[in-house]
Parts: sequence; structure tokens; C-alpha cells
Amino acid sequence: MTQRVRVRRDRPSAITWAFAIAVAMLFVYLATLAVPARVREDEPTSARVTREIVLEPREAAFVSLGAYSDALNARVAAADFSLRGAAAYVYARSGSWHVLGAAYADLASARLQAEALSAREGLSASAFSLHAGGVTLRVTAPERTVNAIANADSALRTHLNQLGATADRLDRSEISASQARTLASVARSELAAAQKALKDAQENALCRALSEQLTDMIDELDAIRTADSAALSGRMRLCRVQGEIGLIAILNSLTAVSSD
Repeated sequence: MTQRVRVRRDRPSAITWAFAIAVAMLFVYLATLAVPARVREDEPTSARVTREIVLEPREAAFVSLGAYSDALNARVAAADFSLRGAAAYVYARSGSWHVLGAAYADLASARLQAEALSAREGLSASAFSLHAGGVTLRVTAPERTVNAIANADSALRTHLNQLGATADRLDRSEISASQARTLASVARSELAAAQKALKDAQENALCRALSEQLTDMIDELDAIRTADSAALSGRMRLCRVQGEIGLIAILNSLTAVSSD
């Protein structure tokens, strides 16, 4: 069984939220999102709309810098790799504990990086991918809630893609540490706005899961803004790795419910 381990904070995992989503949606036919029966007194029934939201498939590939037989050895290795610009995220998969160095959009790119690292630094690096299918949700809720879900999903995907690119550009000296921090601040501002829009719909399991994922990224981006220059690219890669795994877990939970 695949599971993940957080090494930098103690928060409920995206898989926990995935379970909550599954429970909340057990009685929903073909991925029709459950909506609260109670309407706020100051919110007229006419304000509710029904709309389809398409959550696109998501694939992410990861470079494993090494596989270990237990979590302790993996965490010790992760502490060393984090000083070298890696994400250093410990992830349990197929009976081993992997130290993930970075995330990429496709397996070919991850394999290329793993081969380069193995040749250059003598590592036993490898690559694997995680995938979640797309989901179409028919949502009945206040229009602001429907918009908040769609906007949060879009913001997550946009900034996950940008984080990896920014880390690579920083390592290639194409941008300065100051410019990287500025990009992190912009991303933090946009993600915080998306999270704020979800706050009025916390009784909805999907909104809570997306809000938690946004919180994780905002926390990491806060750390990036104050991190030592040598640690910047690694923190950006960590933020992307965590975000990719979390988003895929959320999508897979929705897919599982829709196929029941």
C-alpha cells in the first residue's frame, strides 16, 4: 500500500481528506457533489446554482534519490539531501521509503534527471509516476462556492507547475534569489485569495480538502520567502512534491466514489 509521510509538519494528510471526501459522497450518484441541506438564513435559495466542474486528470513523476527499508534511515538521508537543493520528501511506496528529490510533469523527464544524478553523483536514483483521472462534478451550491472550487483547482495546478520551473531557473542562475522570492510571494498571494474564497463552504468535504492543500502550499511559500538563499530551490521543490501528491490523492478519492 502506498502512503506518504510528512517530514516538516504534523498536519492531517491529503489522504485523510480523501477519506473524508469519500465518506461525504457515498450517497451521491455518479459524482454528484453532496451539498448541505441547511441554507444560511441570509442566503436566499435562488442564489444556488447547478453547474458542472471539470477537474482535469493529473500526472506527476518523481525522482527518488534512494529507497530505504525503514522511515528513520530515509529521514536521515533526507536531511542530507535537503542541504543539496532536493525536496527531501519521504514517501512510502511498495514497501520502501523513498526520498524524493523533485517532481516533473512526465515520467520521461524524471527518468532523465534520475539517470543524470546517478551518473554524476553516484546515486541509485530512480523515477516513478502517480496519476489521477479526471472527474466531472455536478455541483449544486451558492454560485460563489462553485466558483471557489473551480478557482482553487486552477490556482493549485498553475502554481505547482511554476514552482518546479522557478527552482530549475534558480539553479541555472537564470534568476536571482530575490527574484525567486518575489515569484514565491506572488504565488502565495494568489493561493491565499483562492483559499479565502473557500472559507464560506467549509461544510463541504471537497472545499475542506482543497483548503487544506492550499494551506500547505501557503505555509511552504511563507518559508520560502524567509529561507536562506542556498535552501530556496529545495524548498520550492518540496512545495511542488507535496502539492502534486496531495492533489492526486484528492482526485483519486473523487474518481473512486464516482466508479462505485
